[in-house]
Amino acid sequence: MSKPPIRIIKASQEEATDVWSLPDVQNKPSVQDNEKTNALGIKNNWVYEPPAVEEIEPEPLTAQDIEEIRQAASDEGFGQGKEEGFAKGYEEGKAKGLEEGKAQGIEEGNEQGLAQGKEHIDEQSANWQSLIDQLHQPLASVEKNVEEQLLNLVLQLTEAVVLHEAKTNPDILMAAIA
Repeated sequence: MSKPPIRIIKASQEEATDVWSLPDVQNKPSVQDNEKTNALGIKNNWVYEPPAVEEIEPEPLTAQDIEEIRQAASDEGFGQGKEEGFAKGYEEGKAKGLEEGKAQGIEEGNEQGLAQGKEHIDEQSANWQSLIDQLHQPLASVEKNVEEQLLNLVLQLTEAVVLHEAKTNPDILMAAIA
């Protein structure tokens, strides 16, 4: 396969090769463009111009108008001050009430806790005292029995010694009585 020969165009031949000329892309409206219209019948060179605003001269204010404006401003300022005052008062009152309520709650809580603690301590003391009494009661009954038996023993021993002595040596008894 052979390649087709490459033709080199020289500068002198360049004008002969111009078959198609480039369109003019500069922003210059032509006379024909000014006459063309779009689908709404508006010319291409038409530019929207806002309507002229008519300046209305304000009417001079009357004394009544000025008084109404002053009263409205005064009412608005009063309302705004009232709202701000209520809001500030509410916040201050809430903070103060919370602080006082917290202090009062702590104080009442402490008092209630102390009362409950005393009650609990009294209950526990009563329980311990009853346990001590239960432990002490058997000892007291044993003590009483020991005391009675000791007294009986002393009586028996005394009776035995006295009877024996009276039989063996009656003179001692006579000397003790006289």
